[in-house]
Amino acid sequence: MGRRPGLSALKLVGALSALAVVGSLPAENWPALVAVLAVTWGALAVAGISGRTLRRRGRQFAPLAIGLAAATGISQPHAAAGLWLAVTCLRCFTAMAVGLWLVQVLSAREFLRLLSWCRLPPVFVTMVSFLLRYVVLAWEEHERLRLAQLARAGGPQSGWANWRAAIERVGLLLIRALDRAERTHRALCARGWDGTATWTE
Repeated sequence: MGRRPGLSALKLVGALSALAVVGSLPAENWPALVAVLAVTWGALAVAGISGRTLRRRGRQFAPLAIGLAAATGISQPHAAAGLWLAVTCLRCFTAMAVGLWLVQVLSAREFLRLLSWCRLPPVFVTMVSFLLRYVVLAWEEHERLRLAQLARAGGPQSGWANWRAAIERVGLLLIRALDRAERTHRALCARGWDGTATWTE
C-alpha cells in the first residue's frame, strides 16, 4: 500500500475535476456542458467503449435522469423550467459518461489502493471493497430473478405488470442481499478477519 498511485491518481483527479466542472457551471452556460459531454464521449471512445454499450447504458440510465430533471424543473420558475430540465439531463448523462470512463480505465484494485494511499479510514476502504465485489453478484441475482418472473408470467408483459414485477424484484433482492451479507460476515469472522481489507502484490 505504500507505493505512490501515479497514473491512477491522475485518472481519479481528472474524473472528479470533470464532475466538479459539470456541477458548478451555471445553467446559462449550457454550451460548456455540451462541450464537456463531447470531450467525455471522446475519452470513452479512446478507452475502447463502443457506441452500442453507450446506448444501452444510456437507455438504462434515462428514466433516473429524466425523473431527476423533471423534479428539478418543477422547482424552478415557469420561464426557466425547460432550461433547468435540459441542463439537469446534460449533467446526469455527463456524470454517467465520466463514471463509465473511470470504470474502464481504473481497475478496482487500483481504486482501492488509491483510497488507502489517500489515508481514508480503513473501515471505509473495506466497505468500498465489499461494494465493488458484491455489486456484480447483486446484478447477477437480479437477472436470475427477472428471468424467473418472465418464466412464471409466460413471457414479457407491459404497463403496470412490469412495474409491479420490478418492485417485487427489488424487495426480493434486498432480502437476499441482507441474507448474503450476514452469511459472508459470519464466514469472515470464523476465518479470523480483523475488519480490514488486504491485497496481495
